[in-house]
Amino acid sequence: MFDPASFLFTAQNRDAPSDRKGVELSLNMDLAPGLGLLAGYTYTDATEQGPGGLDVHEVRRPRHLGSLGVNYAFAQDRANLDLNINYTGEQLDLFFDPVTFASEAVTLDAFTVVDLAGSWRLTRRLELFGRVSNLSDEDYEEVLGFARPGRAYYAGLRGRFEFRGG
Repeated sequence: MFDPASFLFTAQNRDAPSDRKGVELSLNMDLAPGLGLLAGYTYTDATEQGPGGLDVHEVRRPRHLGSLGVNYAFAQDRANLDLNINYTGEQLDLFFDPVTFASEAVTLDAFTVVDLAGSWRLTRRLELFGRVSNLSDEDYEEVLGFARPGRAYYAGLRGRFEFRGG
C-alpha cells in the first residue's frame, strides 16, 4: 500500500477475514535402542475473500508440509547423528510490477531441504558439533524474490557451565 504521508510503500493487514482449516499428523517412535524417528504432515486449506467476494487461496500458505527426522545416538550416548528432511509444497505469492505496481499471483515451486548434524561429547561439559544445512544445495524461495541460502557448513565446540551459589 502507498503511504501518502511518507511517499513510501508499506505492508497493511487486510480487513477481510481469512479461513484456515486442515489436519496435522505426527509420529514419534523409537525404532531401536538409540534410533528414533520423527515424522509429520500438515494439510492447510487457507482462504480469504478475493475480488468479487469469491474465496481465493491465501498467499504464502502451502497446502502441504512434511517432515522426516531420524536421530541416532551411539557410543554410550556420547555421539549423535541427526538427519532432517523438510518438504514444503507449492504455494502462491504475489508479484508486484515495479512500473505499474499492479499485482499478479504467481506459484512458487515445491522444495525439499535436507539437513545433517552430528555431535561428539568430549567430556561431561564439552561437546564437538557439526552441521550441514541444505545438504543437497536446493535452490528455493519461500517468498518471491528472496532466495534462501545454499549449502552451509557449521562446526563448533559447545561448553556447559555450572554456577553454584554460596
